[in-house]
Amino acid sequence: INPRREEDGEPVIDPDAVIWRTLDAHCTDDNAAATGCKMCPWCCCFPCLKKLMKLSSHLGLLQANRTPEVSAKYSPAWRKYMKDREFAKVALASVVAKLPGSDYDRSDEIMEVNEHF
Repeated sequence: INPRREEDGEPVIDPDAVIWRTLDAHCTDDNAAATGCKMCPWCCCFPCLKKLMKLSSHLGLLQANRTPEVSAKYSPAWRKYMKDREFAKVALASVVAKLPGSDYDRSDEIMEVNEHF
């Protein structure tokens, strides 16, 4: 929850709460955001663990994976890509220049790069 939610123009959900906002059970509607889903806060456990697993393996795994299926706007692949890219923008903002491809999108060379963090 956004600590500044009482201020004019501020959303209820913190703009940096990317995992929360990407869960299908939640939406950006203020009423639903304030109450959450029936499983809150446990609904965030597996998505957070998945991100931590990627983080502990290689930062490049947090980059969004742009596949040919992503070109179909509003398809399930496009939605997943957009959620992953939104997370990457928050999580990798300070190190994106050091990652393979120097972008929020994963390049094909991620497994071929000899330099790692």
